[in-house]
Amino acid sequence: MVLCFPDDIGLTHSQGIGQATAVSFAKEGCTKIVIADRNSAGLKETSELISKVSKDVNVLISETDIASEQAVNTMIEQAVSEFGRIDYVLNGAGMSVTWTLMKFVWQCSC
Repeated sequence: MVLCFPDDIGLTHSQGIGQATAVSFAKEGCTKIVIADRNSAGLKETSELISKVSKDVNVLISETDIASEQAVNTMIEQAVSEFGRIDYVLNGAGMSVTWTLMKFVWQCSC
């Protein structure tokens, strides 16, 4: 079970565990989900799977290479601009972006 409240914003990837988590967020009632990946086909597939689970989910798709700090910063800024904040983050890509995310959150106090 994934605990996600209707006004919470989840951020995941578009493949494997990230895809499964995004779909679980939708099943649990999360209405705002950001999916980020460099795989545009995976992003489209995940968005379609989320739509099948719930038509009430607003999905923000961000084609992002998490190996690029600038790309990660842009993705985070997009998510915060669109939804106002980020409540959950799943990094399923095998790279650590925690420092970038924490630095951004600290700077914007969101």
